[in-house]
Amino acid sequence: MQTVREDLSNRLNACDFTSRNDLLAFLAITSDWLIIFFLAQLSEFSNCFAVTICCWIMIGYFQFALGEAIVHDASHRNLFRVPEWHDRLDFLYALPFFMTIRQWRKEHNNHHQNFGSIDDHIVADYVSFGLTSSSNPNLYWICFCRPLLGLCLVGRIRWIIETATRTDWQRMFFFWLPIVILSVSYGFLYQIFLYWFIPLLFVFPVFLYWSEIGDHYRARSGTRSRTGICYNLFWHNNGYHAVHHRYPRIPFHQLARAHRSLAFDNTDAVTGWVGTWQSISSQLDDPPAGEMVFRPATKHYLDKNCDLE
Repeated sequence: MQTVREDLSNRLNACDFTSRNDLLAFLAITSDWLIIFFLAQLSEFSNCFAVTICCWIMIGYFQFALGEAIVHDASHRNLFRVPEWHDRLDFLYALPFFMTIRQWRKEHNNHHQNFGSIDDHIVADYVSFGLTSSSNPNLYWICFCRPLLGLCLVGRIRWIIETATRTDWQRMFFFWLPIVILSVSYGFLYQIFLYWFIPLLFVFPVFLYWSEIGDHYRARSGTRSRTGICYNLFWHNNGYHAVHHRYPRIPFHQLARAHRSLAFDNTDAVTGWVGTWQSISSQLDDPPAGEMVFRPATKHYLDKNCDLE
């Protein structure tokens, strides 16, 4: 009875964090684009290849902020007070990444609705990554060598092709057509390739890949939160994943407060990438009886529930 009361109390308290804020949403989107533009200009003026490489990495970092964190909130209609804006304005944060909000929302809603089951696409993704090949997978190969070999890009392209509808392709085409025409006409096509497509192809997919593994892999409670200040400052509180899964209607700018207020400091909370690596590389014992488990990366789970291999 006490547990039911606590859960009801948390649900009521969570309602205090569900207000949308158009200004904060537009500020987040605008700041990401301005930083990407600044990094491109910095690389141009530096005339130094080492600086260009650093700028590519940082541009990919802020592409993740737009193409994952902002898109994620838009898929839940958590950015703006007017629900229709999330799809109509996806040229600001989804179409530049060759996807639409509709396309992203369909898969992500399935993840929430079938969380941790054999119908959750994360389970199939973990299989394809090699996380289920044995009870002790080679995480160095999976987390570092696969990205260096470009396999994250292959997976990203496959996802776009498999999930895009004819309407999605049409919207992407009519978004990119005027950009290509203008860039050819005014001679900045090379800069778009250099400062948008190179990070988009070789950096952005790696951050997506790492984030997907870090969100749930070997998380005893089901979901891992990353509470580092820098991680969440630049990625729009994307690290507060546990509270998001429990209350998906909370917008990004409220997640940190909700995390603290609703006491989501669980056993899977880490501070950043180093803590995430330490957590996913640990060999976990079976969790206590009754504790929710999201560990499709264990062969026992697959043998018991499905035949994905």
